[in-house]
Amino acid sequence: MIEQRFQHVQSIPFSPLHGLLGRDDVLQTLTSRLAEAKRLWVSGGLGVGKRALAAEFAKQYVNINQPVVWLTLHHDSFDTLCERLCRLYHCVTQKPDAETYQTLKQRLSDDAPLLIVNGIHTNRDVLVVKMLLDVVVPEIPVLLLSHVEVNDEFSLALAALDDVSAEALYRTIGQIAPSRRTALLAPLLRYIDGWPFGIVLAAYQSAALGITSTHFASLLPQTPPSPQSRCLGIIDAAFRQLDSTEQGLLLLLGVLFADYARLDFIQTISGIHSDTLQTLIHTLQSRGFIHRVQNEGAKSVFYLHDLVRLYARRRLQSVDQLYKTRTKITQGILRYVLKHTQHATEEDFEALAYAADQIYEAMRFAEQLHDTQYTQTIVKLLARYQGENFVSSLGYYAWYQRLQQMAGEFVEVANVEQQFRLRTAVMSVSEVVTEQGESLDNLLRAFADAHSVQDTYKMAHLALTIGDWYTNREQLKEAARFYDISIQNAHPQRDYDVYVRAVLGAAQTHVELEQPFEALSYLEKGLQYVGMHSADRGRMLLIAADARMILSDVDRALSDYQQAALLLENHHALIAAGVAMGKAAAILIDQGDYQEASVLLAQAAEVFERGGRKDLQGQALGNLGTALGYMGRWREAGKRHMLALQIAQELGDLDEVRYQLGNLAFVSETEGYLDWAVHYGRQALDLSLQLNDRQSAARHATDLGRLLMMNPLMTHQAVVLLEAALGLNSQPHIDALLMQARQLLHQAQEAGYAVYPPLDIEDFARADNSP
Repeated sequence: MIEQRFQHVQSIPFSPLHGLLGRDDVLQTLTSRLAEAKRLWVSGGLGVGKRALAAEFAKQYVNINQPVVWLTLHHDSFDTLCERLCRLYHCVTQKPDAETYQTLKQRLSDDAPLLIVNGIHTNRDVLVVKMLLDVVVPEIPVLLLSHVEVNDEFSLALAALDDVSAEALYRTIGQIAPSRRTALLAPLLRYIDGWPFGIVLAAYQSAALGITSTHFASLLPQTPPSPQSRCLGIIDAAFRQLDSTEQGLLLLLGVLFADYARLDFIQTISGIHSDTLQTLIHTLQSRGFIHRVQNEGAKSVFYLHDLVRLYARRRLQSVDQLYKTRTKITQGILRYVLKHTQHATEEDFEALAYAADQIYEAMRFAEQLHDTQYTQTIVKLLARYQGENFVSSLGYYAWYQRLQQMAGEFVEVANVEQQFRLRTAVMSVSEVVTEQGESLDNLLRAFADAHSVQDTYKMAHLALTIGDWYTNREQLKEAARFYDISIQNAHPQRDYDVYVRAVLGAAQTHVELEQPFEALSYLEKGLQYVGMHSADRGRMLLIAADARMILSDVDRALSDYQQAALLLENHHALIAAGVAMGKAAAILIDQGDYQEASVLLAQAAEVFERGGRKDLQGQALGNLGTALGYMGRWREAGKRHMLALQIAQELGDLDEVRYQLGNLAFVSETEGYLDWAVHYGRQALDLSLQLNDRQSAARHATDLGRLLMMNPLMTHQAVVLLEAALGLNSQPHIDALLMQARQLLHQAQEAGYAVYPPLDIEDFARADNSP
């Protein structure tokens, strides 16, 4: 959803139609804790009811004539997130500075709304939001809805409903007669196991179709292990009750680039006649798949739950239609932008505002495919009517700058960076092929001789060797040409050993050239000539997964990585197996399956150790720390990062040392050990300065300045560090923090604190600061 300010109950999105059943005690806890803390993190898995809880809580504020601001993240940076709030409070500027943020802070303070921040899916989102709270949000009540567990003193984790509440919710929404005995509902409710989204969707089937709980339970797959999997089972059973047209529309909506869309946008993308579309939409609404969150005719806005979107992606992926459908959507978005940039009217601007998140994601999709014509066309269309266009009229400057960066018109400037960066071990072409000792001239002469007498056997072998030679010197286009020659000559000779090696080389080369379709084409042919359980099959699946990742075919890539890891480890190809495990884990972390990711990363670390690759072992341990951190297991995370740090120090990898020091600083801060956070942060800053990495030094100096601001005696040092950070990398959020630090220094001096004299940035970084 776009940012909105509400003053009427009927306007609040995601409100439960029948009230918030089974959460009275949670609502009371939330009320009391938010009154105490002013800021409260509410976390829980997909479908546990975070948004419904927030909507019900928001009603309490609106009922006493206090406003509610609902803010939803969508891959936001600090700049774009602040810009969302600035648009609401009419203080957008093209180049925001500390004064802009101070104005926003004052207007929020004057308005004193309940601020609800939704859509926090990743650790990066958590950091962006924390910076927003630090810099621009005054002492107002803030409710933060996070899919990621946040280790904070003021946090609330939602759990499944108890049996009594689950039954009450199912009976109410499903319009179940009181006379229907509980025992008849038991099989279905046991399957759902108290997960609110599953209960609600199953109940909608009962209300809309009259399906009994017994019959619906019989349609469900065998009970899977997790609440998310059970919800997907409910969605699948309900999906099968739709006709084919309804199914098609739901799948299309499910793979749009954002979880909400206006009716006119859906019509443009789908091409369905308006009357037919409204009928289909009404059916999907009545079955609980989509929800109307704004009712204004053609401007009505519909929302799809993340679990429905996940189901749609997986279903289209299983029939190899996800990429094709997403391509169709990007073309529809281009038509929509073209339609609403013909004239500079308020209605057009409003339409583009509701499509902004869809446009941004379509640009990212096109960028991944290197479709510069698409990205540049969108950017140019939005810039029409200079001075009176959508960007300048509604204040989408930071958003538009990100689009320009994707279109290649600007050099990207990093904003808030994720503290826990996930490193993925990359297998280069040179790890697939073997270094050849012969000179290129000799090889080319031998190849020419073989070609002159049409000795295809020699041509195949020599072309493979020449391809390897070029590969190891990163001359990839030449390598690809000779691998292809080898394939063409090896196949008629039935020299399948050379054929398979050439296919592996060609496919990996095309992946590194970012030509995924060519890579997959070679692999499709090569897989016919390897055993079902062979190491070569594992190697091909690993390369295929890399190609699918370029195409954003994430689900199939995950499956290929997992199969490759199993095959390669069975054949003692340990390094390649560990790489496959690490890449699969990276996908799982992105999908929020941290437990499974941590298992894979632990295996990868052990495999790399057996394979003698301590560098990759260290990276796997560091990533394991990241996964554990996402689960809130900070102490275990710190231990893994410390092991990774020790390995990096042993290998003399200064960049990795700095990276792990940054992770340890983050863990220490999260655990509340601020002295240790400063200790590790200073070491990371020292290394950044030694390596002359200005952006990294600015980031660490900013973090240290922010930490030291908490200690009145260190406020002068905080000011010096933030001034240095601003000189290294001028960013508005650093400027805003610097302003705060100066104010705190002034207050500390006025209060009579003996503020410690500061050191300059280099001396502070080098000084011994053991806690």
